[in-house]
Amino acid sequence: MEKNHGCISDKGSDDDAKEHIVMSDSNTDADLVEQLLFATRQGYIDWSPCGNSSDFVATHSRWTLRLHRYAEGSDVGWELRLINPEDQESLTVNSRKNSPIAGLYELVSRHIRRVS
Repeated sequence: MEKNHGCISDKGSDDDAKEHIVMSDSNTDADLVEQLLFATRQGYIDWSPCGNSSDFVATHSRWTLRLHRYAEGSDVGWELRLINPEDQESLTVNSRKNSPIAGLYELVSRHIRRVS
């Protein structure tokens, strides 16, 4: 995965962690996805289905998060997009094969379908 500028803050109180996505040059895509996994497991992010069955969306603080699974032939991939409050895409993370984004997608999918 390549370097990005996103991370959910784990500093401060639980309420602070629930509400803020902090942009930082020192974080990687993997850091961002790990923080999203943590926040989703803790119930801090409430994902919903969006459009077709392979899309999910959530609002966290002022950010919109979009998670998508796509297939091109036999190739499967995942995409995570962060949309800022001005409705501009701030970050897109794409991944193929087994990756943290795939894990986030599966967690969200199970949560939506209420399967543990």
